[in-house]
Amino acid sequence: MLGSDLFTGYYGMERHQFEQMPVFPLMQAAIFRVFGVGVAQIRALPVACGLVLLAAVFAVGRQVGGDRVGAVAVILMVGLRVADSGNATGILLLDRARINRYDIAVPVFALLALWTFNRAERDRVASGTR
Repeated sequence: MLGSDLFTGYYGMERHQFEQMPVFPLMQAAIFRVFGVGVAQIRALPVACGLVLLAAVFAVGRQVGGDRVGAVAVILMVGLRVADSGNATGILLLDRARINRYDIAVPVFALLALWTFNRAERDRVASGTR
């Protein structure tokens, strides 16, 4: 058994071990199915996720504080250097988008969820429902 006894009886989790959610590998598999396997295909999804991340950062920044806040947030994502190490640039967006790992998809889904939540809350308040 791969699962932990800690979760025994909770929807069969004692029989499973999830180290990452399957969405990113499934999207990668779809790219391989359509375009074949190669370096460009491997890098296409992380780069696309990076672009979607920039759009999500702008959308949430705009939602919170207007166009100027959204633009500043995107500029910080692209240019802020937070670390200085080995082969990395220190710019989180570039360092995550250049390798084929699911790390780049996590903030995309998180920010899209935040954007959706904020929008639903704003619509609820505007309609006067509680």
